[in-house]
Amino acid sequence: MNTDIRRTKSRRYRTAPIQYVFLDIVEYSKNRSVEAQTDIIRELNTLVSRSVRQAHRTSRGVTYLPTGDGICIAIMDSPRSFDVHLQIALSILNRIHRYNRAQRDPSRKFNVRIGINENTDNLISDINKRRNISGAGITIAQRVMGLADAGNILVGRSVYERLSQREKYLRSFRRFRTHIKHGLSIEAYQFINRHLNFLNCELPTVFRAKFRQASALTEEVAHLIANTASHRDFIAQHCGSGQQNYALRLLMIFLAQDSMSQAHSSAFHPPTSKRLNRGATSLADEYRYYKAIHFWVACDFVSMYSELNLKVYTDLFAHDYLEVTQKGLHWLRRDFPAIAKQFGLEGRLTRASAGRARHRQQKARGD
Repeated sequence: MNTDIRRTKSRRYRTAPIQYVFLDIVEYSKNRSVEAQTDIIRELNTLVSRSVRQAHRTSRGVTYLPTGDGICIAIMDSPRSFDVHLQIALSILNRIHRYNRAQRDPSRKFNVRIGINENTDNLISDINKRRNISGAGITIAQRVMGLADAGNILVGRSVYERLSQREKYLRSFRRFRTHIKHGLSIEAYQFINRHLNFLNCELPTVFRAKFRQASALTEEVAHLIANTASHRDFIAQHCGSGQQNYALRLLMIFLAQDSMSQAHSSAFHPPTSKRLNRGATSLADEYRYYKAIHFWVACDFVSMYSELNLKVYTDLFAHDYLEVTQKGLHWLRRDFPAIAKQFGLEGRLTRASAGRARHRQQKARGD
């Protein structure tokens, strides 16, 4: 095991890099007998141990911390896989899905929510002299899990930073930022793969309740949708790692702001440009320029922009905001048909949608 010893005053702390899978049973005691609860815990223990053996290949370095209606799996020695925690989580959800399909007693069907994190934490002993863990890593794993719904997988920022630049996980996370107790804020990232029928990719309830879904586009988001959709071939050609994708998002943001400035320009108010060399540089060269920016500068700028402008429009985009969904195109055509036409993205609206769009425009004018 890769551990080290650190001395603080007179105490010695053993620490280890640990990957966490923290899960609990949703509505564990609701409308269930004690016997049904016991059977569910027994089944969960079996499914978890099998999933760990499948993904980790060994029990060495794995500690299970029961939490009553759930389990925290702590993996302290995993040379085999950088994503072993996520693979274990997916295996658990898949096994539960298959178990529920075969289970005829509704009171013995169950679902879990999962939080994943990783960090270097302290190794301690509990009151029963068993191995336990203390530190920010396990705390954040539990807090991230607490934001999830049944079938959701949410990960902490350290996991997101490790996985999001890997090819198999590109454009697979949805970002949230929320406040927890004591006034602290936390970042959580929802893992999304709509090809997995056992994974819940819907927006977690806590975020649906916090952020009212918009019923109409802002003009800036309309320009972002139009630019992103019209440059889909360029995006597909250049997307890849986290650095590449943040550079593409920077480029699309500045293209959108420039096209909106152009739309509102006049002889007395000429357009302003935020693009490199006021748009005189080719798209490819401008993209390479943004890609060369320090990673965290681009990451933090794009994250702040998304938090301010896009948090209620997440279902209008896919693949880390680098692809426009059919709903996004529909809203663009419905709310800003002139912009859709300008970018060659016209489409036929239903009569009801066209009527609602006219009503919104009349209301905005005060008719």
